[in-house]
Amino acid sequence: MNLIIGKNDCGKTALLEALELLDDVGGAARLLWLQQRRRDEDALVFEFERFWEPIFWQHNVLEGIDLSAQLTGGAGVEVRVAQVASTGPTVLKGENPESAALHSPGDPPRRRNPMIQNPWALNVSTRSARGQASTGTITVKDGDLHLPRREYPDMGSAWVATSASIGEGQVRDFSELKRTGREPEIVELLQEVDPNVTGLELLAPSGKQAEIFVRMGPDFPPLPITMMGDGFQRCLE
Repeated sequence: MNLIIGKNDCGKTALLEALELLDDVGGAARLLWLQQRRRDEDALVFEFERFWEPIFWQHNVLEGIDLSAQLTGGAGVEVRVAQVASTGPTVLKGENPESAALHSPGDPPRRRNPMIQNPWALNVSTRSARGQASTGTITVKDGDLHLPRREYPDMGSAWVATSASIGEGQVRDFSELKRTGREPEIVELLQEVDPNVTGLELLAPSGKQAEIFVRMGPDFPPLPITMMGDGFQRCLE
């Protein structure tokens, strides 16, 4: 058994998710989608800032992610993900952006995609242990999410999700606690994880759904909870 120990937001969950991607580089694009779906069940895939940006360190989508590992025997594997310029119309309309190919029987009904502005794309480049290189793009076209097809066989690994889910239900619950004056109790508990926390706010930076932001003192702007580490989010949940 291996134990990974560290303070909040030092990268413990990020390390596990990176290992998952490197273990199955051919399915890296789909794994990224699944990881974010576990993290925020209420976010829609066409909402780039809410669904995809939290993948990247400090939301730096242009610098992107570079992962590499050397396997037993000397073979290397690589995954790189970064935002690229996207072409196409500035407004798209259609059904829910998560296409039918990504849904299984028994899944809840898909919500309609109201309107998409500022099209985006993520470039996913991989190299397998056999030296096979591939480049694909994650994007939304005609209201559907498009993922690169799997290039290499699945390695057959298993993943136990650790990510908290801070969705609409948690936002409503916190809003009620805040309305009844119980925010200090929540802050006191979260200070056990990070003593720099001074408060929590409900903000809607996109002008749509409210999200939870964390105050870290007068010298810092409020931070979205997605930047506070998985353990912090689990504690709040």
